[in-house]
Amino acid sequence: GMYHGVAYEPLHHGELIRDSVFGDDWWCVNAGVMRLDPRPTKRARRGDLTSMLHEVRQIRYRSALPEQYYLVERFEGWRHLDQSWNMEIGPQYKDPGFTWPRSEAQEAAMVSRSCPWALQSVAEVRLFHFSGTKLQPWWNVDLSPEETFKEASRRWQHRDPRRLIATALKEWRCALEELEKESAKWRLKEQQLVGEVIG
Repeated sequence: GMYHGVAYEPLHHGELIRDSVFGDDWWCVNAGVMRLDPRPTKRARRGDLTSMLHEVRQIRYRSALPEQYYLVERFEGWRHLDQSWNMEIGPQYKDPGFTWPRSEAQEAAMVSRSCPWALQSVAEVRLFHFSGTKLQPWWNVDLSPEETFKEASRRWQHRDPRRLIATALKEWRCALEELEKESAKWRLKEQQLVGEVIG
């Protein structure tokens, strides 16, 4: 998973996180995109699930990211995912709510994201990560992928000049279109489920 915490030096893709953040006991991975290697047998997997359910019920501390901290405590060997494998979708600039003094408004408009996020080329993103409730890809389900891109580019032109949002929404819409075409080959009951979800 992608390292989520304070890093004094940038972590590299595939780097073992625990070795890189020595002395920092309060870190986690971003659970939006991660790879977990399950145990090889069904019995071992069931045992893991039973013990994890028991452990989760014992958690008493509050956290904004409880599943992420729990997974880091539970499993070892976490390796850092490069930003391109977990690109959270959002604007580069937020609306500060005021325009003057201009320099203060511009500073307030900067979104507080990591430097790798800010520098990540949209063309090189491998996996887009929608998170939160402010931007949902299914809001554009009635538009084609091209219309989705055009509309999002227009709507976010000042706050997202690199078109991260428009590109991610178009990719999501293309994937949905592929799913619709592929589902036409499925059994009738499965086709109906897809139709009910998409609308």
